[in-house]
Amino acid sequence: LRPPLWIDFHNAMKDRLYPNGGNVPSDPLRLAEEYGALLGPPALDTLICDLVRDKEWLPGSLHHKLVSLPWADILTTNWDTLLERAAETNVQQTYETVRAVSDIPRTRAPRIVKLHGSLPFTSGFIFTEEDYRTFPNNFAPLLNLVRQVLMENELCLVGFSGDDPNFLQWSGWVRDELGPSARRIY
Repeated sequence: LRPPLWIDFHNAMKDRLYPNGGNVPSDPLRLAEEYGALLGPPALDTLICDLVRDKEWLPGSLHHKLVSLPWADILTTNWDTLLERAAETNVQQTYETVRAVSDIPRTRAPRIVKLHGSLPFTSGFIFTEEDYRTFPNNFAPLLNLVRQVLMENELCLVGFSGDDPNFLQWSGWVRDELGPSARRIY
C-alpha cells in the first residue's frame, strides 16, 4: 500500500461528488473546497484518515537518512507521522514536533513542524482553497515560525515541487524582505 498522491485525493472526491461525470474541477484544492461545502468538514477529515493509512506504513531508509542530517528544523506538509517515527530512532539528534500553534512555545529546535496538520488528529488539516487562503490569519504564529526558519536557514525541498500556495507566499515574503541576502532554496 503506497501513500496517496494528490491525484488519489482528487479521484476519491471526484467519484463521490461527480459519479456521473460533469464539470469536475482539475485543481484538488478547489475540489476539496466543494467536497467540504457539500459534505461538511468532517467528511474531508475522514477522507484524509481513510487515504493516509499512517499506522500501516513504516518509515523507510530515506526517512531515517533525512532525520539523521543536522537540520535546524524540518518543515513538512505531510499529514503522516513517518518523519516523527524515524526521528524516534535517531540517536544523534532529538527532534521535537510542532503539530499545532500551541506546541510552538514548548518546543525548541530542531523540530519537525507539521504545517498542514498531522495524524492521528482528525481535524485541523490544511486541504481546501479556503484553508490556504486563511492560513496567515488562522495560524499566524506558525507562519511567523516558518518565516523565521526561512530567513535564518538554507532550505532543501524534498519530495514536492515547491508550488504549494502557502510555501510560495512565505518564500516570496522572505525574498521581498531580505532581497539578495535571502537564504537559498535547493
